[in-house]
Amino acid sequence: MIEQAAITEARKEDLPGILEIWNHEILTGTAIFDETPKTIQEVEAWWKERKSGGFPVFVILEENQVMCYGTYAQFRPKTGYRISVEHSIYAHPESRGKGLGKLMMRKLIQTARDQKLENMIGVIDGSNYKSIRFHEKFGFIECGRMERIGIKFGRHLDIVIMQLQLRQNL
Repeated sequence: MIEQAAITEARKEDLPGILEIWNHEILTGTAIFDETPKTIQEVEAWWKERKSGGFPVFVILEENQVMCYGTYAQFRPKTGYRISVEHSIYAHPESRGKGLGKLMMRKLIQTARDQKLENMIGVIDGSNYKSIRFHEKFGFIECGRMERIGIKFGRHLDIVIMQLQLRQNL
């Protein structure tokens, strides 16, 4: 288990590593409901959009390889949602179970609090009990469940919506 790791803002040269992790999850998992792999151009546009919106994209590197990335952006596009963000954390398959997700979650929560945001939302595949428990350990509570909302790998998927009130317990 890793107790300390350097978390830095993603740079353009980190984007191929983010792409590798992202596409691995698209092709093998249900945390991302996309079914078509991303291109480096799409990831660069996504990264630029996050940065221009004032939202972070963080990475944890090991020997210049992206082992984990985390980010958040406004929960929904309407201006009234400006106090709430939806986050994502993904780890390289070789680094799962080493505590990088925990370090990244702490960084995202602290950054969101520093930005005076009020809510962090997680939208999780309903069968991903590990992720649900992970979020609960950080104080997220389940506030919604939607059944058969998506489809991937020929099966219907549910989602669990979890919320952390950031301004609470400061």
